[in-house]
Amino acid sequence: MSDQISKNTADRELLRSFQSEINTHIPAVVTNFNENNTVNVIISIQRTAILENGETSNEQTAELQDVPVCHHRTGRYSQTSPIESGDRCMLAFCHADIDDWFDDGESKPASSTRRHDLSDAIAIFGLYPLAILHACHL
Repeated sequence: MSDQISKNTADRELLRSFQSEINTHIPAVVTNFNENNTVNVIISIQRTAILENGETSNEQTAELQDVPVCHHRTGRYSQTSPIESGDRCMLAFCHADIDDWFDDGESKPASSTRRHDLSDAIAIFGLYPLAILHACHL
């Protein structure tokens, strides 16, 4: 029985470790808007790392650079707004490497096998914390 409990605990720890490496969506703050319609951002929520001894440690993720900006766009029409340092956004992390696609928009195999990687983020604007929204309406 204790062998089964140990295996279940090990399985849960392995799954938790795997899940901690998957990026899906997370809020961020713009540090710079670049002329090529990308932004540099700092992720707003610290990453919790699981140490070898099972304890956890909070870590600030390094600044992400040249993150493509997602504007409302269809065909030749787009709706944009000025983006400045301090603006908030939601980062969405693509399932596959988007480097080559971002260059030309053509369908092709990904140039790497990375999945949900920090380097494949897209910035979507409009999400703000409630404290900032309330302060703007005072």
